[in-house]
Amino acid sequence: MAEGAGAKVYAWVRSYEAGLAAYENRGWSEAIKLLESATASRGAVDRPSEILLERCRMYLADPPPDDWTPISVRESK
Repeated sequence: MAEGAGAKVYAWVRSYEAGLAAYENRGWSEAIKLLESATASRGAVDRPSEILLERCRMYLADPPPDDWTPISVRESK
């Protein structure tokens, strides 16, 4: 691995994990900021971040009920 490449990888993982934690705690705006940072740092398509970003934006516009949990169940393949 090239010099400094490990630090870049770690930075996007750290941002993603912090964004996921913010999402789980209903911190939609903070999660968006962190997940966008993870995507930018990664420099590649990051589908998990994209999915969470979509959900955060949706929940900002229309918050989920108080009993919401951060677990999603796929209804189909």
